[in-house]
Amino acid sequence: MIKVLIADDHQILTDGLAALLANDPEVEVVAKCSNGEQVMHRLAENSIDILILDINMPRLNGIQVMEQISKKGIESKVIVLSMYQQPSYINKMINLGAKGYILKDDSSKQIIGAIKTVHSGNMYLSSEIRSILNSQKELKNQIPAITSREKEVLKLIAEGLTTKEISKKLFISVNTVQTHRKHLIEKFSVNNSSAMLSLAKDLGIL
Repeated sequence: MIKVLIADDHQILTDGLAALLANDPEVEVVAKCSNGEQVMHRLAENSIDILILDINMPRLNGIQVMEQISKKGIESKVIVLSMYQQPSYINKMINLGAKGYILKDDSSKQIIGAIKTVHSGNMYLSSEIRSILNSQKELKNQIPAITSREKEVLKLIAEGLTTKEISKKLFISVNTVQTHRKHLIEKFSVNNSSAMLSLAKDLGIL
């Protein structure tokens, strides 16, 4: 029997998920929690195989719960069930030790599949999450080669500094700053600084 703890601050979701899992003879929902503090107490009191964890929760959010689990060496395996599709959230939770990441609008089949896959010792990412991460990987392959000085200029542009302010901060001439800006725009294959900053953020440079 796979012992599961569901953590989400929306009761309609926890109740619905618990009802869904009750139909599977291999899964037992041991408890439901609505905040991160409850989760940590339950993990300390009960032997939990799988924690299904939301990110956006009160009194310790999902990221803080993952940090606590890692710090305390708790062996429960975590599957993130979230509405957040941004690569930054996905990568953060995986790096903290989550063994699965699925979305709240994924099918019941995927949720049950995630539980059984993770319980057997494997990683589970829903098809949508895999697609998002693959797209991010393809995007990162497009990162232009920029020098350390160009990166400094790029970050200062992102901070809103003018060309004159950047020249004073880096002790270089205004013309040199303008040259760096021109080269950066060319390397990012865009037409202006606004598009360059937007792409740099998407690529994780900023």
